[in-house]
Amino acid sequence: MKKIILSVTALLLLLVTLPVSALEKPKVTDHEKVVINMFRGNGCSACKNALTDLVGLNGEYDEYIEIKTYEVWHDSSNSAFLQELIDDFKEEKPGVPFFVIGDKHFVGYSQEEIIGYALELYQDKKYSDYVSKKAKKSENKLTSMTLKEAAIEDGIIEDTTKTTETKTNKNDILIVVGIFVVLIGGMAGLIVASKK
Repeated sequence: MKKIILSVTALLLLLVTLPVSALEKPKVTDHEKVVINMFRGNGCSACKNALTDLVGLNGEYDEYIEIKTYEVWHDSSNSAFLQELIDDFKEEKPGVPFFVIGDKHFVGYSQEEIIGYALELYQDKKYSDYVSKKAKKSENKLTSMTLKEAAIEDGIIEDTTKTTETKTNKNDILIVVGIFVVLIGGMAGLIVASKK
């Protein structure tokens, strides 16, 4: 048992001491926020992983970026707009997640690449959002969601704005009963031991 505890402790210490790669943040200015446009499919595992990672940033880059998501598997207008972008960028291997930042696109997700490029654009006075300009001219109406809304839709986080009934989990009941039995048994054991 001691070996298991030592192994787990060593593993936890290793995880805690691993270097964390943080992207260098530019100086906050009056520059407009850079929009990261994420085209995703609800139910796409790669999209869910990207959303999970972006939600995990906990607003660390909110002073610099805004993330807009567009669901394309169930929204035909968003899907048609994405196809326009794929044609514009002459992307030969399209897929989701598909990101557009400024006038550059990325297929797939890498935090360092996506956030890093957005932070780089934040410092560019000539930055403009290609998607918003194209959306004004397109016949396809874009429907966007915030990162939080997309994460709720994909089941990554719970919607805390809705009131939900508290559901009792059978495992929770078993845990409480188990603790109660251990406490009562321990107290009984102490009483018996003290009488000897």
